[in-house]
Parts: sequence; structure tokens; C-alpha cells
Amino acid sequence: MRSLIRSLSASCSVSFLGTLFISLALTSIGLAEEGAIFTLPGKLTAGGASSLTLTLLDTHTQQPLSGPIEVDFVTAQGQSTRLFQGQIDSSGRLSIRFQVPQVASGSHRIRVRAGDGIELEGTVSVSSAPALLLETDKPIYQPGQTIQGRVIRLSNSLAPVPGPVEVVLLDGKGIRIARFDLNADEFGVAPFELELATELNEGVWQIRARSDGSESLRDVRVEHYVLPRFEALLNPDRD
Repeated sequence: MRSLIRSLSASCSVSFLGTLFISLALTSIGLAEEGAIFTLPGKLTAGGASSLTLTLLDTHTQQPLSGPIEVDFVTAQGQSTRLFQGQIDSSGRLSIRFQVPQVASGSHRIRVRAGDGIELEGTVSVSSAPALLLETDKPIYQPGQTIQGRVIRLSNSLAPVPGPVEVVLLDGKGIRIARFDLNADEFGVAPFELELATELNEGVWQIRARSDGSESLRDVRVEHYVLPRFEALLNPDRD
């Protein structure tokens, strides 16, 4: 279990207790001796929504405290983005929803300033890998036909994102048949097509799409088949 212990230059001593698994979600907890506690997910998604819960209390009386709150997102390069600035009321508890900045994948920090001189920081892992949707025009092909497909590249907020996409096709024996280096357009779409040979390895073919650490797979069948034939008889009513 990774350690989140960090010494901070603040007017209070701060320690991080480590990680917890809650409903299969990784959560990091920061604790200040002056009575400030915050929790946030240990893994965030760039461009996605997240939340943080902060509690202020008097450690001697265990009573809630009110006071000013500032929450900043600090990148690995030290660039800071203000996520929240406001007040915590007399309940001493505040839940903050925020949008994770569009940053590169890696370890970044959430910094919380609360009350009178309390400062907390927690390290979070941010993933900026896009979501990939891989589509083909049909699920089964015959030798000699053309596979037509497309990859849709989306951000974690499901907005289209342009960028590079690699598409690889493997035949029924796992042999690589084709590789395409594509670029998704402003709508996040990267189309591709492959004309199949008349003599090939039939079976289940696999199509793989990769982009910035994300991968999407799709299976299609390639085989000879005969369309079913049927006969329809129409007997109209006679007057």
C-alpha cells in the first residue's frame, strides 16, 4: 500500500494516514493535528468530475468550527489551479465538487488551506487517457469484402478529442494483417477500411485500437457464408 506521508512547511504539523479502500474506490485521507480532515479519491480522471469532503473541528472540545477554505490543484510542475474558495459554516463540514483540470497523466497534488493557518496536501494519481469506441459496419464479412470501421476518441467527459490512433487487424490465426496510423479529426473520428483478400485465414478476426495508453478491442467473423433463401407466397383475397 503506497505511503502518502508528507512533511509540509505550515504553521501546524501535518501527517497523511495512508490509503483506504471504500466500496472498491481508493481514498486518501489527510489529517491535521489542529482538527482539519479531508478525504478525496486517490485516482482522478483529467477533465472529469470529482469531490472532496472537509471537516473542521476543535480537537479539545470536539466541536465543529467555521472558517475560510481554499482548495487548489497543483501539478507535478508546480502550476496551481484554484478549485474552490469560500467558507465552511458552523456545521464544520463541507463537500466540494470540482472539475479535474486537463493535465498529463501522473502524480499531482490537492492542497487545502482551512481555518487559521491549517494547510493540507494529498497526492493523487490523474489519468488523461481517452476513451475509445471501436465500430464496424457489420459483424461478419466474406473473403473479398471490405471491412469499414471507425474509432471515436472521447475525453473523460465524453467530448470528442482529436489525436493519434493506431489500429491493428489480426486474422483468425492471430497474424497481423494490417496496421493503420490514424489521426482523429475535430469530431474525434478516425475512419479506416481494409479490403479482404479472397484467400485468407477465416475465423474470428480481432481489431485493436490504441491511443495514449487506452485500448479498445472488437471481434468480427470472416468466413464464407450463404444467405438464407426463402419464398413468400401471396394469396390476395378475391371479391
